[in-house]
Amino acid sequence: MFRFLVCVSLFLLSGCASMPPRRSIQIASVSLENEAAFPVTQVELSVPKRQRSLELNQIPAGAESSYGFPVREYQGNSLRLSWMLQGRSYVSEDLRLQIPKPLPEGELNARIQLREGRWAEISLEPLSALEARLQAMRKPHP
Repeated sequence: MFRFLVCVSLFLLSGCASMPPRRSIQIASVSLENEAAFPVTQVELSVPKRQRSLELNQIPAGAESSYGFPVREYQGNSLRLSWMLQGRSYVSEDLRLQIPKPLPEGELNARIQLREGRWAEISLEPLSALEARLQAMRKPHP
């Protein structure tokens, strides 16, 4: 009987130990897209908990700005985004990244899309998706 209990205990413990480790989220850039019909100005993206921020003077209508930096592991901190559109101030507090499932492999871009009015969306995408968009913008249009 003792042998049976030991075998069952080992079986249950081995099941607990076989869970795969959670992969960290590695962010290498931030892109801000202005999907509004007018330029946005005085854009500030900050991580209040870490007291860090990124500031931009202006993003033209339909344009995108991107910023690369040394790869950082996402800590789950909330973001604060503020901007001006047509003379009105907007603030999005407590923004959180939408983590896609499955998580894309490799380094990621935090993509922030500013929409008309008070709406902003933030998501993760492979860094290669940002690179492809930037490459497409550089190609001459016939």
